[in-house]
Amino acid sequence: MSDRVVYQEIGKLPRGAFSQPSIYRHKFQDITIVKKWVPIIECSPEEITLLKEDSERLMSLSHPSIVQYCLFNFTDHWMSSLQRYAEGGTMADLIKECRGVHLPEGTVIDYVNQMLSGLQYLHDQSMRHGDLKPSNILFEDSDRSRLLLSDLGLEKEIIAGNWAREDAKYMPWPLSHHYLSADVLCGRALSPKSDMFALGCVWYELLELRKTFDEPEWDLTMYKVMKCEYKPLRKDVSSLSRHSITRLLADIPEHRPTAAEVQSFLSCHVKMGLVCAAVWLSKWMPLLTAIFTSISYQLASQITEWISTQQRIRARPMKVAVRRHPQRTPAQNVNQNSLRPSCIAFVNRIAQQQQMINAQRNDQNSSAQQDPRLRLIVVLQRIAQNYNLAGDLASLLAVLQIISAVQQHFLTQPAPVANEPESMEVDQAEESESSGAETNVRASCSDDAFEAQLRERSHSF
Repeated sequence: MSDRVVYQEIGKLPRGAFSQPSIYRHKFQDITIVKKWVPIIECSPEEITLLKEDSERLMSLSHPSIVQYCLFNFTDHWMSSLQRYAEGGTMADLIKECRGVHLPEGTVIDYVNQMLSGLQYLHDQSMRHGDLKPSNILFEDSDRSRLLLSDLGLEKEIIAGNWAREDAKYMPWPLSHHYLSADVLCGRALSPKSDMFALGCVWYELLELRKTFDEPEWDLTMYKVMKCEYKPLRKDVSSLSRHSITRLLADIPEHRPTAAEVQSFLSCHVKMGLVCAAVWLSKWMPLLTAIFTSISYQLASQITEWISTQQRIRARPMKVAVRRHPQRTPAQNVNQNSLRPSCIAFVNRIAQQQQMINAQRNDQNSSAQQDPRLRLIVVLQRIAQNYNLAGDLASLLAVLQIISAVQQHFLTQPAPVANEPESMEVDQAEESESSGAETNVRASCSDDAFEAQLRERSHSF
């Protein structure tokens, strides 16, 4: 059964410089391919022989970042190629769809790492791409997480009369002049260094959403490339991307790094960031562990249940017949009478525990004076005071439960960190402010004042 019977044409891709690719789908299997035609009428028999050898090398390539070539077919005047179809479109389509909204730099670096992996594989095979640009970078799926390098310059070299070899002399006119390095424009052969220059241009375009050497005329673009003059990157671009692009766009090929060197540079900086994060976590993890382990599973389930209740209340449609306070949210208009006894009980418990904490601090215990849990208690008491003034008793109850758990942990467990750094010490001004805030919170959360506030708010409903 011939390919024409098995495969059915379902569409066409935009016309390129040499042909208009067609999309074919297999009638019995979930396979979609792209077929391209290139004229070879001007090629000599020796050139066609070399072309067949290079096509076999392309079909032998196997890498997750390089498009898979399925078949090359040669006739008297045409060469046809079959390759897997990429559903996500091209990187040029992605740049157009951004419409001035810059991509996250983390996403850009992920794309660059995938391109570096594919280029390093090609360079290890003594090959080079030769025509790296956004329109030749495909996305494998519609989510655009995996990219593929396609159109490895073989069609252009047919027109130029040369092949995908490092020693090939070659006129650059079939290629996109916006991504050519100065040495290629001067007549030197394409090489892995020219691929790295094109990678720098693509990296710049992903960050700035414009071409590196964006000039309307060919001679102006050539002048900018020769002088290596381009607009600087925006200020919020990290030094990692800025330094890498500067090295890739060097005018001297020997000064450009290889794909392996850029990959090592990026991975080194990522590891340094992870180490810094680990150091920060190792400094604060004992305190965080002591706080969160002191909260019981029952308290955690109560907080989770309260959050789900608040979400259901906010998602509930507002009814016209229900009277609501004009300046309060739906969550604050909920009848919270059932929460008042629990709040009063926790206020009494917190007051008793605070007296015990003050007595422990007055025993000239240096570790207790420097315990960072005291500052956490003060902060939580301020939050409780705000919820008390706002009338949100559900939130107030949750915060009071956390305060009680932290105070209980302070009274029963030693300090989580033996030797606190100087940055964690509390000076006299902050201690006076904290003690003043604690007094205000205790005063605002006393039994009589709290019941008076509840009585006033019950009249306002």
